[in-house]
Amino acid sequence: MYFMYQCRVLLGLLLCSVNTGYAIEFEAEGNAIYDLHAGNYLQSSCTNHFIVAVRDAEWGITTWKIGSSSRLECFKDTNYLRTVVTTFIGGTNLSTAWKGTAFMEQLDRPSKEDQLLQVLWLTYCSSAYLQSITNGKIEPIWQLDNPFLHKEGFTLPGKWTLNELPPHLPMELVYVSDGFYHGYDPSKKQPKDFRLPVPYDAGYTCAVFRATVTTNVSGICIPVEFYFARSQTPLGNRTPDPPRGEIFGSVEAVKPHTDIMAFLPAYQGEITIHDATNTKMLPTNSVNGSYLIYKARDGNWPKAEKLKSVEYTYIHNVSIAKKTRDTALIQEKINENSSKRRVVFLLFMFISITPLAIFLWKVLGKTKT
Repeated sequence: MYFMYQCRVLLGLLLCSVNTGYAIEFEAEGNAIYDLHAGNYLQSSCTNHFIVAVRDAEWGITTWKIGSSSRLECFKDTNYLRTVVTTFIGGTNLSTAWKGTAFMEQLDRPSKEDQLLQVLWLTYCSSAYLQSITNGKIEPIWQLDNPFLHKEGFTLPGKWTLNELPPHLPMELVYVSDGFYHGYDPSKKQPKDFRLPVPYDAGYTCAVFRATVTTNVSGICIPVEFYFARSQTPLGNRTPDPPRGEIFGSVEAVKPHTDIMAFLPAYQGEITIHDATNTKMLPTNSVNGSYLIYKARDGNWPKAEKLKSVEYTYIHNVSIAKKTRDTALIQEKINENSSKRRVVFLLFMFISITPLAIFLWKVLGKTKT
């Protein structure tokens, strides 16, 4: 195994002699084993294949569980983050018939709470993010018990060491608990936070990442083996160890160059896109879940000018719908007011005529007598 690894390193060094003009550029392909534990027992284990490509600030990640019918693709260019979840109807990643959902966002890191996707991003694409942090707190890369915390920008104390060689990827990163349990009560629809029992209320290591083996390709240092573990929450009889989840990653091939646009998720037929890039310009409360939802076909991702057109059309349609609703409400109000006026008028006439009717009835009664 070590001999084969050395051969891969030498091949990478030879290939890297070609200069493409990009400061950082590489592609890594391999497998990752994802184990989930329930206490001291192994609950599940699966192997995922992955391909990661990086070219300066742009990156693409593709991963799928071996033997599954689903694939996850995430692509970040200079403008947008695109994520596509694909389910192949034929039950294999080689099928051509499939259905999928896409997301477009203006983010620098994945928003989808897929553990392997987040770990791959941390391993190969997180350098700029980690270098930008000045307060020693970072966002967790695992699914939290309170599903709203990620959107709120929740962070935990962290300690990390970056590689001295570019692209300065993390060699080790330790997440430290803040001493509280952060949950959510769905019945009351509110957070459920409380301090953890002693000694964990003072904080403990709740997750760790390590790049255990790296390769140097013409001055660029890339992890070829990595490990991530997330601790169990110490509640009841549980302790942080053994970990709740573990990921063991190993790279089989490294390329010093990549066609980054080949990682833009492609698709056939029709796809539903949930777009969060233009919703700030839309009318308040006009977009359900803060996404503009529309269809696209045959691998065509809308350009910026097209998105503006879609946004304008959406605003125009919303405005027309609002005017239609307003007109209907006004007419309903008019009809309601008219009905009220008729009732008031009839009541007034009744009150006005009643004394006269009584008077006439008395007069006529006396005349007959």
